[in-house]
Amino acid sequence: MGNVDMIETRSLSLRCRAVEALIGLLSIGVSTATFADSPANGVSGVVFFGAGVSNEYEGSEDFEPLPLVGGRLQYEGYYAQTIGTGVKVNVVNSRRFNFGPVLNYRFGRDDDVENNAVARLDEVDDSFEAGLFARMNFRPNTTTRHRAGIEASFRQDISDGHEGFLFTIGADYSTPIGERGDLGVDLSTTYASDDYMQSFFGVNAAGSARSGLRRFDAEGGFKDVSLAISPSYAFTESWGLFGRFQYSELLGDASDSPVVDDAGDSSQFFAGLGVSYRF
Repeated sequence: MGNVDMIETRSLSLRCRAVEALIGLLSIGVSTATFADSPANGVSGVVFFGAGVSNEYEGSEDFEPLPLVGGRLQYEGYYAQTIGTGVKVNVVNSRRFNFGPVLNYRFGRDDDVENNAVARLDEVDDSFEAGLFARMNFRPNTTTRHRAGIEASFRQDISDGHEGFLFTIGADYSTPIGERGDLGVDLSTTYASDDYMQSFFGVNAAGSARSGLRRFDAEGGFKDVSLAISPSYAFTESWGLFGRFQYSELLGDASDSPVVDDAGDSSQFFAGLGVSYRF
């Protein structure tokens, strides 16, 4: 029974880390493809659930299945939106401009990953990240289903995990496909601080001796660029189907790190399908 419990715990941990890794990237694309406009007055919302597959951890060449869950509750222009282990709240009653706090729980990297060399590196503790986001929405008029936006967010570790910060900026566009379908496209990039980069991509002397990977000091910089498409289809006014297909390329020291260059892959992928319910 102990071995079964250990296997189940490890499997859940891997899927949770994969969910967390998608939060910053999904929040832009899913918002346009799934979080369509709500009525001008009153309370409304949407929940979605599904499954997907993604890299085991940032820079991994191995893949793991994962659940995909989230939703948004909206009152007039205000809303609270959650995906996986992250949440953001818009505190501005405006359809054009959104602004508010973000909170994210980021899983670290344990010694239970598939790659034996990476498993011997120092573990990275889980962390709480807090910060702010700002978004500008563009729309020709209130009747069209064409939507576009620019969004930026800043998140700082407020615990003792990676102790760094991340800044993400991206642009997205959604266009109708027929009477019931929509297609969203988004492009984003993330800047990570020295502390974040060293935690996840650096290899110190002790870690090098244990793992056989070369020593590497990772410095801050733009760590990735991501392109994604998010198709959706409404079966009824309430029920719909959505998908998410994303490619990310690690950059700079993230790509040059032996965690990625020697033991992983700089190309990262995600594919997922799910069902949405609007109320």
